[in-house]
Amino acid sequence: MRVFLDANILFSASNPKWLTSLLLDVLELHGELVTSEFAAQEARRNVAAFSEDLIDGLEKWLARVHILADTGQASSPLELAEKDRPILDAAISGNCTHLLTGDARHFGMWMGKSVSGVKIVNQRMMTEELRFRSIVD
Repeated sequence: MRVFLDANILFSASNPKWLTSLLLDVLELHGELVTSEFAAQEARRNVAAFSEDLIDGLEKWLARVHILADTGQASSPLELAEKDRPILDAAISGNCTHLLTGDARHFGMWMGKSVSGVKIVNQRMMTEELRFRSIVD
């Protein structure tokens, strides 16, 4: 598995009190975690606006994640908000198997579906897939 992490997932992982970091720990053991510079910068902005105390947690995760350079292209095969096109594009061009996102507002109608070889999932769906693969109980 090669899992692309959207900015909102990185944001959630920055807080050790939330369970996202546990999910990412498991995913890291059984695959590769990937994001883009675009997503990393968005996560940094959002974490800084929410709580300066979480910046170290975010940076620790970013050090563990493979960060793809931005292509500068936003040729998403889906009609998405401008800010979400680079996310899907990076997941596709990065040969990711999954796009892990909490953005139900923009990706909701595509949740559980594959687009250009990338399955769009939320944390619950990803956990269910790990259970199906007998990776977690």
